[in-house]
Order: sequence, then structure tokens, then C-alpha cells
Amino acid sequence: MHNLNNSHPTVSDCTFSGNRAHPRGGMANTTSSSPALLNYTLSGNSRGGAAMYISNNSHPLINSRSSTNNTAEWNYSGALWSISCDPMIIACTGEGNSATGAFGGGAILNANGYVQLMDCALIGNQSSHGGALRSSRDVQLLGSTFETNSSHEGGACNLVGVAA
Repeated sequence: MHNLNNSHPTVSDCTFSGNRAHPRGGMANTTSSSPALLNYTLSGNSRGGAAMYISNNSHPLINSRSSTNNTAEWNYSGALWSISCDPMIIACTGEGNSATGAFGGGAILNANGYVQLMDCALIGNQSSHGGALRSSRDVQLLGSTFETNSSHEGGACNLVGVAA
């Protein structure tokens, strides 16, 4: 699914599994758009931002998502790679995701945006920097659980120049 230039789809009760995209997200590549992604599963996706890539002033609402066993084969994130965006992520689970490259964020990599995580569970994710989350901008963490994530720098989170 590719959302471009002010598209605002609602995706609900769907599964995206085993997808690959070069170089970005296997499930979604969202640029300058604000999708609502509700009650869906991302599993076994791979490539750059393995499951989902969002960029350029996108403002997605991500609610009741399960992201499991997604693998970023490059320098990005296993489940969500967000650049210059402000995603709101509510009641989501990220488990067993990995990033094999140098930038990290096993479940989530945030660059130049404001990420809100509310009532999420990030469990057993791994990367080189930030087992579950790596961010170079501000994050808001409310009622979320980080458990058994692993990394060379920041088992749960790697926050670079961030106010949390």
C-alpha cells in the first residue's frame, strides 16, 4: 500500500504478512499523508523500514496494531521507520522485530518527528541501537512496557538529543 500526497485512507481489521519492498516498507510507504490504521497485524515483512515507512509530514493514527517478526535488512527499523512525521501509536504490540543495520530501532526508528506511544508493549525486539526504539527527536511514552529487548546501545531505547 502506497499513500502519497494527502491521501487519508482508513485501514481496519487487516493482516499484512510476508511483504517485501525495496527500499522501504513492505506494508506501507506513506508520504505527506495521514492514514488511520486500526486493528491490524504486520507479520514477517522485510526490507528497509520492514513493515511500515512514513515520511514527510505524515500524521498517522496507529491503533491496536500487532507487529511481529518483521526484519529490516538495512539500516532502518523492523516495524516502523518514521522520518519527519508525528505518529500517534496507541494500544499496540511490537514483538520479535529486528533491524540488522547500523541505525537501529528494532521495533521503531524515529528521526526528526514527535512520536507518542500510549499503552504499547514492545517485547523481544533487537537492533544495534535501541532494541525497541531509537529516536533523534522527542518522544512521549505513556503506560507502555519495554521488556527483553536487546541492543549494543540502549536495550529498550536509544534516545539521541531527546527530551522524553
